[in-house]
Amino acid sequence: MQKIFINSAIGILCFVLGYVAYPIINNTETVMTVSNNNNVNTSNKAAISIEKPRETMSTINPHLTAAANNQQTAELTELTEIVDADVDDSSHGSAIFSNGVTAEEVLGFEQALEDWSTEHKNHLNDLIDAYMSNQRSAEGMKSQIAKDNDFLQKPKIKQDPVEDANWAYTMEQQVRMLIAQHELSASFNVINVSCKQLVCDILGAEKTANTWFNLYISLLQSLPNADFADDNGAKSVVYLENNNTMVYFQIKFKHG
Repeated sequence: MQKIFINSAIGILCFVLGYVAYPIINNTETVMTVSNNNNVNTSNKAAISIEKPRETMSTINPHLTAAANNQQTAELTELTEIVDADVDDSSHGSAIFSNGVTAEEVLGFEQALEDWSTEHKNHLNDLIDAYMSNQRSAEGMKSQIAKDNDFLQKPKIKQDPVEDANWAYTMEQQVRMLIAQHELSASFNVINVSCKQLVCDILGAEKTANTWFNLYISLLQSLPNADFADDNGAKSVVYLENNNTMVYFQIKFKHG
């Protein structure tokens, strides 16, 4: 009887110990499971951190490639911005070089215009020397004409050079025709008319005093898109030598 009691007590004690120990074992397994999950997650994060730079590079590379391929376009944009800044009508200015013109071609246009300006200045100087009898007076007039005169130093591109060539030829003929048809034409000697990039300059000599002003007003009223503004920067020089009056006048034009 006593032995049965002892065995029963041992059995109960083992049951109690087993019951108490189970949660501890179970919690350990749970912690291990969480730990294993964390390891898996950490591994996944490591894999993601490796992949992300690849994704970033694949996004950046096309831009880098495009930037390299468009370097010439960027140079052209910079040049056209400079050109636009010098054009009265900026909306027209932005369209000057819109037909696939390269940066090198723009630089070529600028250089050609500057070369033309130098040749034109030399031509005017030769004409002034030929028409003015006094060399000192001739030098004085040439100096006054050249002073602050962008048209004879560094003219600005204001319209497409191909269009400008057609415009210049037509406008030179029109200026000469309007002067020839004017009632005072016999009192004025047209020495030279040159047009370029929306500017025409006229060199002449009055045969009768105060003739040119009336001719000038008539031209402004008759020529299409002539700029009447007082502050447009048009150069004008009237030089009196003995009884002869030499004149140099610019007429500027707006975009048509």
